[in-house]
Amino acid sequence: MSDHWRSVITTLLLTFVVSLALNAGSDTVLRRLDIWPSLLILVVIILVGVIFDLVGTAAAAAKETPLHAMAGNKVPGAKQAIWLVRNADRVASFCNDVVGDISGTLAGAAAATIAFNLASGSDLLKVLLAAITAALTVSLKRAEKSLAINKATDIIYLAGRIIYYFENITRIKITATKKNNHRKKA
Repeated sequence: MSDHWRSVITTLLLTFVVSLALNAGSDTVLRRLDIWPSLLILVVIILVGVIFDLVGTAAAAAKETPLHAMAGNKVPGAKQAIWLVRNADRVASFCNDVVGDISGTLAGAAAATIAFNLASGSDLLKVLLAAITAALTVSLKRAEKSLAINKATDIIYLAGRIIYYFENITRIKITATKKNNHRKKA
């Protein structure tokens, strides 16, 4: 099987499992919460999708050259940012398709659960909350596209810096390459 199809199947399975877990978990939590915490969770879900979409789009548009200058000066996060740009297809697929699309689906499900909890008999409220959720998600993603393209390198550097600190704190290497993995420890 080619690497492309292996990647497609991995994405399918990962998306299914993550979506299943998140939808089941959020539905259970949202059914037990009052309106304001539920709406806050809905906004957070939307923002997670928008932020990941921003990073995925920026990875595809960022320039590698300024990041090399930063890496040469040993600026924290520059090497991770270079990794994001060099793996832009995988980063964009994960950020935009996996996280972004799951967040969109999850936001719709959360909006339906909230509307059902508010007024199980009001179809207008259900439709209105779903429409507001969709409009907010799409308009925020539209707004972030221009930002992601115009400030791509800055956004990728910030993402690289966040990954740098995450990797140093947790000792989990997100941006490890095969070349790095096979180096002998001194």
